[in-house]
Amino acid sequence: MVVTGEPVEPPGRLAGRLLEATERDDWWSRSEVERTVLDTLSDALGHCTVLIADRDRTMVVTDHDGTAPLFAASASPDDAPTALATTSLGAARLGGGLGELDRVSAEEFVGTSRITSPFTLTDGVVRLWPGQVIRWDRSRRDASTYWGLPRTVDAGRDDLPELAAAVRGALEHAAGRVAAHHRRAHVLLSGGDDSRIVSAALHGAGVDLTGSLFRDVANREQVLATIAARAAHVDLRPSDRPTDHAACSLRWLVEHADPELDPSQAHSVGLLPEWDDPNDPTVASLRELGNRVPLVRRLVEWRDHGHAGPPPTSHPSATTLRAVRVAWALTPPD
Repeated sequence: MVVTGEPVEPPGRLAGRLLEATERDDWWSRSEVERTVLDTLSDALGHCTVLIADRDRTMVVTDHDGTAPLFAASASPDDAPTALATTSLGAARLGGGLGELDRVSAEEFVGTSRITSPFTLTDGVVRLWPGQVIRWDRSRRDASTYWGLPRTVDAGRDDLPELAAAVRGALEHAAGRVAAHHRRAHVLLSGGDDSRIVSAALHGAGVDLTGSLFRDVANREQVLATIAARAAHVDLRPSDRPTDHAACSLRWLVEHADPELDPSQAHSVGLLPEWDDPNDPTVASLRELGNRVPLVRRLVEWRDHGHAGPPPTSHPSATTLRAVRVAWALTPPD
């Protein structure tokens, strides 16, 4: 589901309206979501995707590719998992995509909106203004320090230090929400600044941390992730089911999806990797996931048959959108 509109509302008022809606007892009703949340988003965020998982009553608002969380709400704090999910990209887009940046409101918005997910830091795809996608080569031995908060937005901006501070504050606030309900947490780490900030904030709040590294973290990034883990007193352990960044963000979507959802209705840009290298860990992970999730299997088959780009997208009615168990990018942005 893609909602379009012009950014007309400051993020502070947007945060208040969304938070007020989600704290009412009846907020999860479809009518409440559509009337309050979607109407608000159409006014304020421009292109975005709304993901609704009925099984655990979680709503996530992402960028229009479905890759960067901007807002998340769970029906109950008790449902919040132990792994924190957010990206500095998500917070930066929240602050930088709404016209004049209200930095305090951006922190409040991300910090009070229960940014949680079954999986954790998904920073493998970085979106820069005006919308190009950059995927980092994690195998290069000469890779630099991966990316820093100021470099997650257009280098032409003149407010990067302030924006970086807002992003840092947003991540720390989000970690505080997790710490308020959990004494133990498991974090999935990479070499990005969000991994370092979130793990340090959780440790500072007294959370006992275990952790593992993304499978596609290598070379210099692996060193950075290990340093971040050591600084936050994270007990690093080998993962029984190692995952990579792309599969991490995709897995959350598809494991709640309707098995009968046709792939021709799935806007998959940004979710599937290039299909050239059969040994790519992301491709291998998606194929393994496809063995268990019919929707992913059909998307994999679509690529295997030589189709380029996303499957052709239909425009189902609002009734059809409400019928699927997860509404995720069923219509791409214009």
